[in-house]
Amino acid sequence: MSGGSVILNGTKWAMIAKWYSRLIGLVSTIVLARLLSPTDFGTMALAMFFLSLFLAFSATGTTEYIVREHKMADSDLNCVWSIGLVTKTLASLLLLITSPLLGRYLNNDDIVPVIQVVSVLPFIQGLRNPGLDVLERQFNFRTNTLILMSARTVGVAITLTLALTLKSYWAMVVGSIATWLVNISLGYRICAYRPCFSLKGWRQHIGFSQWLYLKAVTGYLRSRIDVLILGNIKPVAAVGSYNLALEFAWLPYSEIVGQSIKGLYSSLSATQHDKAELIEQVRRQLYVSLAFIVPCAVGLAILAEPFVLVVLGEKWRSSIELIPFLAFGMIMMSAFLPMQAYLMVTNQLKYQLASDVLAIVSVIALFYWWRNESLAVLAQGRTLIWLISLSVIALIYWRVIGFPMREWATAFVVPMVISVVMALGVTQVTLWFSSPWLALFGGAIIGAVIYVIAFFVASHHPVISQRYNFLLRFLAQKLGARWRSYVPVTSTNQSVNKQ
Repeated sequence: MSGGSVILNGTKWAMIAKWYSRLIGLVSTIVLARLLSPTDFGTMALAMFFLSLFLAFSATGTTEYIVREHKMADSDLNCVWSIGLVTKTLASLLLLITSPLLGRYLNNDDIVPVIQVVSVLPFIQGLRNPGLDVLERQFNFRTNTLILMSARTVGVAITLTLALTLKSYWAMVVGSIATWLVNISLGYRICAYRPCFSLKGWRQHIGFSQWLYLKAVTGYLRSRIDVLILGNIKPVAAVGSYNLALEFAWLPYSEIVGQSIKGLYSSLSATQHDKAELIEQVRRQLYVSLAFIVPCAVGLAILAEPFVLVVLGEKWRSSIELIPFLAFGMIMMSAFLPMQAYLMVTNQLKYQLASDVLAIVSVIALFYWWRNESLAVLAQGRTLIWLISLSVIALIYWRVIGFPMREWATAFVVPMVISVVMALGVTQVTLWFSSPWLALFGGAIIGAVIYVIAFFVASHHPVISQRYNFLLRFLAQKLGARWRSYVPVTSTNQSVNKQ
């Protein structure tokens, strides 16, 4: 199976799982948004921040290690699983013990029992069957997808039932625990492998995972440190508004582009000794991701008001002015992920670590410096930091990966110019709609049509056709004979780097 097919296959199954999960998850979130207040959401957001942070502290790179090592004995697999179980058990205990201190830092006593209950989740996740990662290494993404879908279905059903009866954020807490219990149970029922506790050879795995451990911690802090600081300098209701705006502003990235990293990492691992092929796969992922994410970010920015009013409701109006700025982060992350996968495969994670630390320090300094400013101003500051991070990422692409800057610029400029054309059209059309429902759905449909047409028109330019040749060929294969002639493809599918 070719590298491109592996990426598309992995992306397909990940998209099936995540879109199904998001579909029923959106129902849950929308119901909770109608039942609960921003203060309730802020409390839950902060509790989940600390849960995810302690999970990052316990990360040992189990999945990455198993996927990367193409030959593993059962003893190695047991060791990897055992190390993960130990670290996640410690994370559960530490989260439980420090919960009163965390509540004191946030000036919020209500969050303490929530943190104490969710502290069981790292231990539960540590029990996950490592045989599922072996299946992923063999490009079997279907099994994991079905398990995730089943677990999510049960979890959402429990969450909705409790939400309608209790009208409390405790519904989300119980639903999260139920989801993982079902996930673990199905993993052992479907996968025949049974791990045994063993720490034989732990030094070898620790040597591999030290950079993955630092990557997990710094990576999570880079993406969520703003929520932690807001919990200290702003009311809990402000945290709820900011966090929910961030969640929906990043929806296209988290549910589509972010999931393609599984297929990309597996594909890069299979060709890790061929640098030219590695760069070509990174290039393809970058071009596809930005071609999708840039118009999504621009569209969310111009349709933020009808989106919030229709999806979340009037009480979340304060999120409208946040989404246009927070959506820009998707563009930065879409460029970040292919770089991350390349650095992981080539054991150069120190460069990502350096960029993460720079971003974390910048957010901390800026948010505390502007602590008396409004949420909208802080969101603008976050966008400024993402721009700085994007310049650092460009430098890593150029100096470490060997990615030509002309290619980098094309990946951004083409979808951005087309998205500006789309934005102008959508802005004019939505002026005709007085209903937020019509503005949202009409604007989204019209924007998508304008972008697709403009993209195909632009692709007739020889330079653009050459850069996106792999994507155009894929589309030509999927389209019927009637439309195939409208897709401009070159006679060869060579990468620009090889030409």
